[in-house]
Amino acid sequence: MRSLVERSNEMLTEADVPPLHAVVESGDRELIRVWLARKFDQWAEIRPYVVAAHQAAASEPDIQAALDQWFDTAIDDMQAGLDRAGRFDPASRRVRCALAFGELEFFSRRWMRLGWTVDREVSLDLMVDNWCFLLAD
Repeated sequence: MRSLVERSNEMLTEADVPPLHAVVESGDRELIRVWLARKFDQWAEIRPYVVAAHQAAASEPDIQAALDQWFDTAIDDMQAGLDRAGRFDPASRRVRCALAFGELEFFSRRWMRLGWTVDREVSLDLMVDNWCFLLAD
């Protein structure tokens, strides 16, 4: 299962050009939109891996720890981008990143259970707005 979590992360990040930390550092609305749209598009590919990992995590603490590490690594990358950009009070940067990534994580898990119950483009537009509010000037 740990390998499954690692493979899911590889699948998600190997297509990231530029990488997440650079997108956040830029604060560029269009880069944020492209990055988030790519994540939306990747959900179908990683769905079986993520669903299996979350099911295993319910009874396996080490799998939950691997998922937590995955989440924390993404937040670390985002915070590194904010740190390099020098945006916002340093005490708020990690919270901003956790809120933004938490929104994406929650939404992806809901999609993996139910599919598109809301309009994809409206969802993307609103998430871009939220990420820009939290991460950009």
